[in-house]
Amino acid sequence: MDAGTERSPKVRSDVPIPRVSYLDRKVRDVPDLADVWSYINPMMLYCRHLGFRGNFEKALVDRNPQALELYNGVEEVKPKPRSS
Repeated sequence: MDAGTERSPKVRSDVPIPRVSYLDRKVRDVPDLADVWSYINPMMLYCRHLGFRGNFEKALVDRNPQALELYNGVEEVKPKPRSS
């Protein structure tokens, strides 16, 4: 074997690979995708997942361009509630 391609003795190769029970795609039906939004913490979304630094609510009130752009982008893709 070439340098760097040798397997570590800590990696076991004698363990059998289990068979998968299914390979079909599973699709979950969500009656109204807008309902899912009620379970999302917006501040966690904007600050942790979308990377906004600082107080997002204050930045929106102060009309911070980065906060406004981020907020408008999320609102654009956020599902609208179904009308009955």
